[in-house]
Amino acid sequence: MSTTTGPEAAPKPSAKSIYEQRKRYSTVVMADVSQYHVNHLVTFCLGEEDGV
Repeated sequence: MSTTTGPEAAPKPSAKSIYEQRKRYSTVVMADVSQYHVNHLVTFCLGEEDGV
């Protein structure tokens, strides 16, 4: 008697389950990105008319 193992043993996921899995993953990934600290920098152009 043989038992089936490997990818052929797993049921094929439905389109809806794949969509939901990707939706959850993208939500987690985007949440992590928004947690980074950002320093806002300002650039000033200085020239002779500015007294430099």
